[in-house]
Amino acid sequence: MIFILLVVSIWLNRKSDFIKNNYFLRPFVNITFEKATFQTRLISWRAAFKDIKNNFLLGTGHGNYAITFDKHFEPALYNYTRQGTYFDRAHNNIIDIFSTTGIFGLITYLSIFVAVAYYLIRTYFFDKSINIHEFIILSCLFVAYFIQNLAVFDSFVTYISLMITLAYVYYIHEKKEKLLDKIKSKFLFFSRDKLKEQANFFGSIFIIFILIILYLFNFQPIQMLRGTIAGQTAFAQKNYLQGFEIYKNTLLLDTVLDRDSRASLIKSLLANPGFFNSIDKKKADEILEYLIEISKRNLAYNPLDSLMNMQVSNVYTMAATYYRNKDKIKSDDYYNKALEYIDKSIKASPKRSRIYFQKAQIYLSKGEKEKAIEVMTYSTTLDDKYYDSFCYLSRILLSAEDTKERGYADLDKCIDLGGASLFQSNELKMFINYYANKGDLNRVLILYKRLSIVDKNDSKVWINLSKLYKELNNFEDAKRAALKAVELDSNLKDSVEEYIKTLDQKLPNNEK
Repeated sequence: MIFILLVVSIWLNRKSDFIKNNYFLRPFVNITFEKATFQTRLISWRAAFKDIKNNFLLGTGHGNYAITFDKHFEPALYNYTRQGTYFDRAHNNIIDIFSTTGIFGLITYLSIFVAVAYYLIRTYFFDKSINIHEFIILSCLFVAYFIQNLAVFDSFVTYISLMITLAYVYYIHEKKEKLLDKIKSKFLFFSRDKLKEQANFFGSIFIIFILIILYLFNFQPIQMLRGTIAGQTAFAQKNYLQGFEIYKNTLLLDTVLDRDSRASLIKSLLANPGFFNSIDKKKADEILEYLIEISKRNLAYNPLDSLMNMQVSNVYTMAATYYRNKDKIKSDDYYNKALEYIDKSIKASPKRSRIYFQKAQIYLSKGEKEKAIEVMTYSTTLDDKYYDSFCYLSRILLSAEDTKERGYADLDKCIDLGGASLFQSNELKMFINYYANKGDLNRVLILYKRLSIVDKNDSKVWINLSKLYKELNNFEDAKRAALKAVELDSNLKDSVEEYIKTLDQKLPNNEK
């Protein structure tokens, strides 16, 4: 109790200088409910509770939490992270079990800990086979395991540790001799006299069984993983055709872990669509058909999976784009299939903004700009703080004269929400000119800051940024930007020194 009170006291005072400056206590500073990782967990838990009423008794089935999370996805998640937005586990073991196995599954799981409590209490208080220290240590192990699972889910290392500890509790309760007799009476079909005669037979069966298991679940997956690494190595060296052949031969093993390998092949080629134009059409046809086939095989594991439906759509889109100038009929057919699968993805996760980007891109590729604008306009209504939607929409609108005015209105929102980080050099320079002509120096400054990151080795960018800071009366930052320009171009030294003198005249004495 003293230890618990001490830990709680340290945590409550975690913002004090004493805690911050103490090497051993400093980790408590980062334990806060405001952290993004905790907030994303809250969103995940809310998704589970929203769906529990629909599957209260038996849940959605083991491994199906992703369906629940996607179905009740909250766009607010993007405010905390742009990475890892697909949750296949609830990050809380109790909620995860309740969601996927229902109330019956949860009661069954909790009954394990009720049984542990019964065994430990009986062993200590009645059988006297353990002392108080052993009782406390074992109890604390289970309590610690249970508490840590309120913010994570079982991994192999925690699960196997739980099983070993459960076995140990049962062992000390039953006592060694009694336990061995019980095993023999329950599981051995032959008398003790005949057991020796049958040992070789059962031993042989056991060895054959183990070898089959090792081959199917160890040897083959290891070979597949090695092939996947070899394929990725070839891709990293720009040998895409070689990488594809390695992957294809590797996937012939047909192991239990092929789904992730197939997904990595698809992602690699989706990221390099220009590769298909560098090979002959017959080979390109073969590879694209193969990608469509394996993407559907991945989807077959769970036809309601939003991410896998989107991946199938991405493959069809890439294929349709490739055939656009080669086979118009095939291209249109593939675009329609891409739309079919992206709609399935949206149906599975209707509030996930990023999916609408893919649908809009399909319409743009088909030349149906109005439909793309309609899709992206709806996407902006899902979360008015998600700048990606406004930035993407503004790009579409700015591509034509008749929609430019509306495009700049959405660009304002994009920049104000922090979307300047999405733009590259050419776009930034174009937008800087637009806002400079309008006299909107605050947005010009935001864009110039981004440009100084993108074109960080361009001394002219730093000179212009310095002048902008000066115009906004931010003389200290103006000085720093000018000095940065000198670092990049020593020829500017004399002129910058004179320029800095004019800045120093406007700085307070303590800042010069």
